[in-house]
Amino acid sequence: MASNIAILGQNSSELEEQLSPSSFTVTSKASGGDVDVPSWRVNDLWTYDGYMDVAALLANNGVSSNIQTLTGDLDMWVEDILFMTVENQSTLVYKVRSHALFEANGVSLDGNNGNLDVDYDQTDFIRVSDLATIEMTMDIDVTFTVWSIINIDIGQMIITNEYSPPREQYDFPLRVGETWTNNYTNTLTWAGASDYFTIPDDSVNQGLSGHGVVAYGDPNVPYGTGCAGSYNVTSYDSNGTPDGFQWYCPAVGNDAWRHIEIEMGLEIDFKLKSITPVQRSTNIDVDLDYPIWIPNANLSAWVNVTDSNGNPLSGQTVQFRYECIGYSTSLTT
Repeated sequence: MASNIAILGQNSSELEEQLSPSSFTVTSKASGGDVDVPSWRVNDLWTYDGYMDVAALLANNGVSSNIQTLTGDLDMWVEDILFMTVENQSTLVYKVRSHALFEANGVSLDGNNGNLDVDYDQTDFIRVSDLATIEMTMDIDVTFTVWSIINIDIGQMIITNEYSPPREQYDFPLRVGETWTNNYTNTLTWAGASDYFTIPDDSVNQGLSGHGVVAYGDPNVPYGTGCAGSYNVTSYDSNGTPDGFQWYCPAVGNDAWRHIEIEMGLEIDFKLKSITPVQRSTNIDVDLDYPIWIPNANLSAWVNVTDSNGNPLSGQTVQFRYECIGYSTSLTT
Protein backbone atom coordinates (compact mmCIF):
# COMPACT_ATOMS: atom_id res chain seq x y z
CA MET A 1 0.00 0.00 0.00
CA ALA A 2 1.37 3.36 -0.96
CA SER A 3 1.10 6.02 1.74
CA ASN A 4 0.94 9.78 1.50
CA ILE A 5 1.51 11.27 4.94
CA ALA A 6 1.48 14.81 6.25
CA ILE A 7 1.35 16.49 9.66
CA LEU A 8 -1.06 19.41 9.90
CA GLY A 9 -0.48 22.20 12.41
CA GLN A 10 -2.65 22.62 15.47
CA ASN A 11 -4.61 25.51 13.96
CA SER A 12 -4.67 24.17 10.41
CA SER A 13 -7.29 26.04 8.38
CA GLU A 14 -6.79 23.41 5.65
CA LEU A 15 -8.09 20.61 7.88
CA GLU A 16 -10.96 22.72 9.18
CA GLU A 17 -12.04 23.43 5.60
CA GLN A 18 -11.79 19.76 4.61
CA LEU A 19 -13.81 18.45 7.55
CA SER A 20 -16.31 21.26 8.08
CA PRO A 21 -19.97 20.79 7.05
CA SER A 22 -19.42 23.37 4.27
CA SER A 23 -17.25 20.81 2.47
CA PHE A 24 -20.29 18.88 1.28
CA THR A 25 -23.33 19.88 -0.75
CA VAL A 26 -26.89 18.83 0.08
CA THR A 27 -28.89 18.76 -3.13
CA SER A 28 -32.08 17.34 -1.66
CA LYS A 29 -33.75 16.37 1.58
CA ALA A 30 -35.70 13.73 -0.30
CA SER A 31 -34.70 10.85 -2.56
CA GLY A 32 -36.23 9.68 -5.80
CA GLY A 33 -35.88 5.96 -5.15
CA ASP A 34 -34.70 3.23 -2.85
CA VAL A 35 -31.08 2.08 -2.57
CA ASP A 36 -30.66 -1.61 -1.82
CA VAL A 37 -27.87 -3.71 -0.30
CA PRO A 38 -24.66 -3.84 -2.39
CA SER A 39 -22.97 -7.04 -3.50
CA TRP A 40 -19.26 -7.30 -2.70
CA ARG A 41 -16.68 -9.75 -4.04
CA VAL A 42 -13.49 -11.07 -2.46
CA ASN A 43 -10.62 -8.61 -3.18
CA ASP A 44 -12.88 -5.63 -3.92
CA LEU A 45 -10.76 -2.66 -2.83
CA TRP A 46 -11.59 0.91 -1.72
CA THR A 47 -8.86 3.46 -0.93
CA TYR A 48 -9.52 6.45 1.33
CA ASP A 49 -7.79 9.62 2.43
CA GLY A 50 -7.61 9.22 6.22
CA TYR A 51 -7.61 11.94 8.89
CA MET A 52 -6.91 10.98 12.52
CA ASP A 53 -7.33 13.74 15.13
CA VAL A 54 -5.32 12.77 18.24
CA ALA A 55 -5.33 16.14 20.03
CA ALA A 56 -7.96 15.18 22.60
CA LEU A 57 -6.38 11.76 23.22
CA LEU A 58 -3.00 13.31 24.04
CA ALA A 59 -4.43 16.20 26.07
CA ASN A 60 -6.65 13.88 28.12
CA ASN A 61 -3.57 11.87 29.11
CA GLY A 62 -1.30 14.85 29.86
CA VAL A 63 1.06 14.28 26.91
CA SER A 64 2.85 17.32 25.49
CA SER A 65 3.10 17.22 21.68
CA ASN A 66 2.80 19.37 18.56
CA ILE A 67 0.78 16.65 16.84
CA GLN A 68 -2.93 17.19 16.34
CA THR A 69 -3.92 15.50 13.11
CA LEU A 70 -2.28 12.71 11.11
CA THR A 71 -3.23 11.98 7.52
CA GLY A 72 -2.56 8.99 5.31
CA ASP A 73 -4.07 6.53 2.84
CA LEU A 74 -6.25 3.68 4.06
CA ASP A 75 -6.97 0.55 2.00
CA MET A 76 -10.17 -1.38 2.71
CA TRP A 77 -10.77 -4.74 1.03
CA VAL A 78 -12.97 -7.83 1.22
CA GLU A 79 -10.70 -10.62 2.44
CA ASP A 80 -13.21 -13.46 2.60
CA ILE A 81 -16.87 -14.46 2.43
CA LEU A 82 -17.68 -17.13 5.01
CA PHE A 83 -20.36 -18.65 7.21
CA MET A 84 -20.67 -17.77 10.89
CA THR A 85 -23.24 -18.67 13.52
CA VAL A 86 -24.99 -15.42 14.42
CA GLU A 87 -27.96 -15.38 16.81
CA ASN A 88 -28.06 -19.19 16.50
CA GLN A 89 -28.44 -18.97 12.70
CA SER A 90 -25.95 -19.92 9.99
CA THR A 91 -25.17 -16.57 8.41
CA LEU A 92 -23.23 -15.46 5.33
CA VAL A 93 -20.60 -12.89 6.39
CA TYR A 94 -18.01 -10.61 4.81
CA LYS A 95 -14.59 -10.45 6.44
CA VAL A 96 -13.37 -6.94 5.66
CA ARG A 97 -9.84 -5.71 6.36
CA SER A 98 -8.54 -2.14 6.52
CA HIS A 99 -4.96 -0.95 6.88
CA ALA A 100 -3.17 2.39 7.00
CA LEU A 101 0.42 3.37 7.67
CA PHE A 102 1.02 6.79 9.19
CA GLU A 103 4.61 8.13 9.19
CA ALA A 104 5.81 11.58 10.29
CA ASN A 105 9.24 13.20 10.70
CA GLY A 106 10.26 15.98 13.07
CA VAL A 107 7.55 15.28 15.64
CA SER A 108 7.82 16.69 19.17
CA LEU A 109 6.62 14.33 21.88
CA ASP A 110 7.16 15.10 25.57
CA GLY A 111 10.17 17.28 24.72
CA ASN A 112 11.82 14.81 22.33
CA ASN A 113 12.07 15.21 18.56
CA GLY A 114 11.89 12.22 16.26
CA ASN A 115 9.89 10.22 13.76
CA LEU A 116 6.45 8.77 14.44
CA ASP A 117 5.07 5.54 12.94
CA VAL A 118 1.41 4.63 13.44
CA ASP A 119 0.24 1.25 12.16
CA TYR A 120 -3.55 1.05 11.88
CA ASP A 121 -5.31 -2.24 11.22
CA GLN A 122 -9.01 -3.08 11.38
CA THR A 123 -10.98 -6.27 10.85
CA ASP A 124 -14.77 -6.26 10.50
CA PHE A 125 -17.23 -9.13 10.25
CA ILE A 126 -20.27 -7.80 8.39
CA ARG A 127 -23.53 -9.60 7.64
CA VAL A 128 -23.97 -9.95 3.87
CA SER A 129 -27.74 -9.51 3.85
CA ASP A 130 -27.81 -5.97 5.32
CA LEU A 131 -24.18 -4.90 6.10
CA ALA A 132 -24.90 -5.05 9.85
CA THR A 133 -21.72 -5.16 11.98
CA ILE A 134 -21.25 -8.39 13.94
CA GLU A 135 -17.75 -7.72 15.25
CA MET A 136 -15.08 -5.06 14.77
CA THR A 137 -11.46 -5.11 15.93
CA MET A 138 -9.24 -2.03 15.64
CA ASP A 139 -5.48 -2.38 16.30
CA ILE A 140 -3.41 0.83 16.63
CA ASP A 141 0.35 0.45 17.23
CA VAL A 142 2.48 3.58 17.75
CA THR A 143 6.30 3.75 17.65
CA PHE A 144 8.52 6.84 18.14
CA THR A 145 12.11 6.86 16.83
CA VAL A 146 14.64 9.30 18.33
CA TRP A 147 17.95 10.10 16.52
CA SER A 148 17.10 7.31 14.07
CA ILE A 149 18.47 4.69 16.48
CA ILE A 150 16.32 4.62 19.63
CA ASN A 151 12.86 3.11 19.22
CA ILE A 152 10.32 4.01 21.89
CA ASP A 153 7.18 1.88 22.02
CA ILE A 154 4.55 4.56 22.63
CA GLY A 155 1.85 1.95 22.95
CA GLN A 156 -0.60 -0.38 21.36
CA MET A 157 -4.34 -0.51 21.85
CA ILE A 158 -6.64 -3.18 20.49
CA ILE A 159 -10.36 -2.43 20.62
CA THR A 160 -12.91 -5.17 19.93
CA ASN A 161 -16.63 -4.49 19.71
CA GLU A 162 -19.08 -7.39 19.51
CA TYR A 163 -22.75 -6.72 18.88
CA SER A 164 -25.63 -9.07 19.68
CA PRO A 165 -27.79 -8.80 17.66
CA PRO A 166 -25.61 -7.23 14.94
CA ARG A 167 -25.67 -3.42 14.81
CA GLU A 168 -27.46 -2.11 11.73
CA GLN A 169 -25.59 0.97 10.58
CA TYR A 170 -27.88 0.99 7.55
CA ASP A 171 -31.48 -0.07 7.10
CA PHE A 172 -31.76 -1.07 3.47
CA PRO A 173 -33.38 -0.07 1.24
CA LEU A 174 -32.11 3.46 2.03
CA ARG A 175 -34.43 6.40 1.56
CA VAL A 176 -34.15 9.95 2.83
CA GLY A 177 -36.37 10.46 5.88
CA GLU A 178 -36.14 6.85 7.10
CA THR A 179 -35.17 6.36 10.76
CA TRP A 180 -34.47 3.26 12.85
CA THR A 181 -33.07 2.17 16.19
CA ASN A 182 -30.73 -0.56 17.35
CA ASN A 183 -31.03 -2.42 20.64
CA TYR A 184 -28.10 -4.73 21.29
CA THR A 185 -25.61 -6.05 23.82
CA ASN A 186 -22.21 -4.45 23.21
CA THR A 187 -19.26 -6.47 24.50
CA LEU A 188 -16.29 -4.08 24.45
CA THR A 189 -12.81 -5.53 25.00
CA TRP A 190 -9.61 -3.51 25.35
CA ALA A 191 -6.06 -4.85 25.10
CA GLY A 192 -2.57 -3.43 24.79
CA ALA A 193 -0.28 -1.31 26.94
CA SER A 194 1.16 2.20 26.99
CA ASP A 195 3.05 4.63 29.21
CA TYR A 196 1.43 7.53 27.35
CA PHE A 197 -2.29 6.76 27.43
CA THR A 198 -4.56 4.69 29.66
CA ILE A 199 -6.17 1.51 28.35
CA PRO A 200 -9.82 1.42 29.58
CA ASP A 201 -11.41 -1.57 31.27
CA ASP A 202 -13.54 -4.12 29.42
CA SER A 203 -17.30 -3.68 29.58
CA VAL A 204 -20.60 -5.27 28.61
CA ASN A 205 -23.45 -2.83 28.08
CA GLN A 206 -26.94 -2.73 26.68
CA GLY A 207 -26.61 -0.46 23.68
CA LEU A 208 -29.25 1.79 22.16
CA SER A 209 -28.52 3.83 19.07
CA GLY A 210 -30.64 5.81 16.66
CA HIS A 211 -30.01 6.31 12.95
CA GLY A 212 -31.51 8.37 10.17
CA VAL A 213 -31.00 9.04 6.48
CA VAL A 214 -31.01 12.83 6.74
CA ALA A 215 -29.94 14.09 3.30
CA TYR A 216 -29.01 13.28 -0.29
CA GLY A 217 -26.14 15.14 -1.96
CA ASP A 218 -22.45 15.43 -2.81
CA PRO A 219 -19.93 14.89 0.05
CA ASN A 220 -17.17 16.35 -2.17
CA VAL A 221 -14.66 13.56 -1.61
CA PRO A 222 -11.47 13.04 -3.68
CA TYR A 223 -13.26 10.32 -5.72
CA GLY A 224 -15.12 13.15 -7.45
CA THR A 225 -18.55 13.39 -9.03
CA GLY A 226 -18.97 9.61 -9.10
CA CYS A 227 -20.33 9.93 -5.54
CA ALA A 228 -22.37 13.10 -6.09
CA GLY A 229 -25.52 11.08 -5.36
CA SER A 230 -24.71 9.93 -1.81
CA TYR A 231 -26.87 9.50 1.31
CA ASN A 232 -25.99 10.98 4.70
CA VAL A 233 -26.68 8.41 7.43
CA THR A 234 -26.25 9.99 10.87
CA SER A 235 -25.98 8.03 14.13
CA TYR A 236 -27.25 9.18 17.55
CA ASP A 237 -26.47 7.95 21.04
CA SER A 238 -29.12 7.02 23.63
CA ASN A 239 -29.50 10.72 24.51
CA GLY A 240 -30.21 11.68 20.91
CA THR A 241 -26.81 13.36 20.44
CA PRO A 242 -25.13 12.79 17.03
CA ASP A 243 -22.00 10.64 17.46
CA GLY A 244 -21.00 9.79 13.90
CA PHE A 245 -22.06 9.79 10.28
CA GLN A 246 -21.47 8.16 6.91
CA TRP A 247 -22.09 9.33 3.37
CA TYR A 248 -23.11 6.12 1.60
CA CYS A 249 -22.37 6.11 -2.14
CA PRO A 250 -24.51 3.62 -4.15
CA ALA A 251 -22.22 3.99 -7.19
CA VAL A 252 -19.34 2.30 -5.32
CA GLY A 253 -21.38 0.15 -2.92
CA ASN A 254 -19.67 1.62 0.13
CA ASP A 255 -19.11 4.82 2.10
CA ALA A 256 -17.84 7.92 0.34
CA TRP A 257 -17.10 9.52 3.72
CA ARG A 258 -17.05 7.88 7.14
CA HIS A 259 -16.69 9.80 10.41
CA ILE A 260 -15.88 7.83 13.60
CA GLU A 261 -15.54 8.99 17.21
CA ILE A 262 -13.84 6.78 19.83
CA GLU A 263 -14.39 7.39 23.54
CA MET A 264 -10.66 7.74 24.31
CA GLY A 265 -10.63 11.01 22.37
CA LEU A 266 -9.89 9.89 18.82
CA GLU A 267 -11.79 11.24 15.82
CA ILE A 268 -11.22 9.60 12.45
CA ASP A 269 -12.46 10.55 8.98
CA PHE A 270 -12.09 8.51 5.80
CA LYS A 271 -12.84 10.07 2.40
CA LEU A 272 -12.99 7.88 -0.71
CA LYS A 273 -10.34 8.48 -3.39
CA SER A 274 -10.47 5.33 -5.56
CA ILE A 275 -12.12 1.94 -6.00
CA THR A 276 -10.76 -1.24 -7.60
CA PRO A 277 -13.58 -3.77 -8.01
CA VAL A 278 -12.93 -7.37 -8.93
CA GLN A 279 -14.05 -8.27 -12.44
CA ARG A 280 -17.30 -10.23 -12.36
CA SER A 281 -17.11 -13.33 -14.58
CA THR A 282 -20.50 -14.54 -13.33
CA ASN A 283 -23.41 -12.32 -12.34
CA ILE A 284 -26.53 -13.22 -10.39
CA ASP A 285 -29.62 -11.00 -10.64
CA VAL A 286 -32.62 -11.53 -8.37
CA ASP A 287 -35.97 -9.88 -9.09
CA LEU A 288 -38.99 -10.10 -6.80
CA ASP A 289 -42.56 -10.28 -8.08
CA TYR A 290 -43.45 -7.09 -6.19
CA PRO A 291 -41.40 -4.36 -4.48
CA ILE A 292 -43.58 -4.63 -1.35
CA TRP A 293 -45.88 -7.34 -0.06
CA ILE A 294 -48.07 -8.34 2.87
CA PRO A 295 -46.12 -9.79 5.84
CA ASN A 296 -46.09 -13.61 5.93
CA ALA A 297 -47.43 -13.83 2.36
CA ASN A 298 -45.79 -15.98 -0.30
CA LEU A 299 -43.57 -14.14 -2.79
CA SER A 300 -41.89 -15.48 -5.91
CA ALA A 301 -38.42 -14.49 -7.06
CA TRP A 302 -36.69 -14.74 -10.45
CA VAL A 303 -33.00 -15.69 -10.37
CA ASN A 304 -30.98 -15.08 -13.53
CA VAL A 305 -27.32 -16.19 -13.85
CA THR A 306 -25.27 -14.69 -16.69
CA ASP A 307 -21.66 -14.43 -17.81
CA SER A 308 -19.71 -11.16 -18.07
CA ASN A 309 -21.30 -10.48 -21.48
CA GLY A 310 -24.85 -10.93 -20.19
CA ASN A 311 -25.38 -14.37 -21.73
CA PRO A 312 -27.53 -16.78 -19.65
CA LEU A 313 -25.69 -19.65 -17.96
CA SER A 314 -27.62 -22.90 -17.55
CA GLY A 315 -26.78 -25.74 -15.19
CA GLN A 316 -25.52 -23.38 -12.49
CA THR A 317 -26.19 -24.37 -8.87
CA VAL A 318 -27.07 -21.44 -6.61
CA GLN A 319 -28.16 -21.29 -2.97
CA PHE A 320 -31.26 -19.41 -1.85
CA ARG A 321 -31.05 -18.26 1.78
CA TYR A 322 -33.71 -16.75 4.04
CA GLU A 323 -31.51 -16.40 7.09
CA CYS A 324 -33.94 -14.78 9.52
CA ILE A 325 -35.74 -18.12 9.83
CA GLY A 326 -32.72 -20.33 9.10
CA TYR A 327 -33.99 -21.51 5.71
CA SER A 328 -31.77 -22.35 2.73
CA THR A 329 -32.09 -24.47 -0.40
CA SER A 330 -30.14 -25.18 -3.58
CA LEU A 331 -31.46 -24.28 -7.04
CA THR A 332 -30.21 -25.11 -10.56
CA THR A 333 -30.61 -22.73 -13.49
